[in-house]
Amino acid sequence: MPVPDRSDRDHFYSPKDARDVIERENLSHNDLIGYIPDAKTDTAEKKLQKEAAKLDKPNRSTFNATKVRAVATCDSCGAKRAVYSKNAVGQKGGPTKRQLENVETLLECGYVCGNPLGEGLGFLMRRALNCGDYIETQYYTPSSGLKGGRIRTEDICAICYGEDEIVSADVIRKEKDTKGRNPLPICRFCFDNNTELPVTGGRVNMMEKSVQQAAKKNKLHIDAVRRGRKKARKESSS
Repeated sequence: MPVPDRSDRDHFYSPKDARDVIERENLSHNDLIGYIPDAKTDTAEKKLQKEAAKLDKPNRSTFNATKVRAVATCDSCGAKRAVYSKNAVGQKGGPTKRQLENVETLLECGYVCGNPLGEGLGFLMRRALNCGDYIETQYYTPSSGLKGGRIRTEDICAICYGEDEIVSADVIRKEKDTKGRNPLPICRFCFDNNTELPVTGGRVNMMEKSVQQAAKKNKLHIDAVRRGRKKARKESSS
């Protein structure tokens, strides 16, 4: 959750400190969203986002879950951001292990969401990322596992970046409307806070979507019956 650090206006609190501030000051999701520059209304921010997206466009095929080679942590908001390369480290056409070590050393010296890695390093990171944005879908270890030199990453909350009490995908699908898409990991705090659910951008599972829609309609009907606004459905005779 993005919460500006009052002692340093150019940075955000760490995820743990941000949670403490959110709970202490009872901040809503809308309060937190208000801290993020609105690319739709902020002309300068809109221009920067457009330029960043333009830089990312030629590398879209590389920004794939199977091509994650390392992870960077933002010094400002604490988000984990993926480091990609088209080919596997140490393989033909890919960066060398020494290049990977150099990039990891560079990132340890400081990184903020959207920063470039620099030319000639053999690796890429998304430029169209802001502090406070959800974790990239590609960060999470895919169902295909570690094929092609992909690294294993820890499940963290896609919203607040927390590592504790991660809610399983099955529970999310059962209790939330994912609209037929695969939910990204979130923590119990964000789950209970009814924050907008982060999902993958992959193909929609139409069967799962229809089941969730039917369950949602049934729940609304039951609530309406309890309030006396509708009559209970008649049980079908067998």
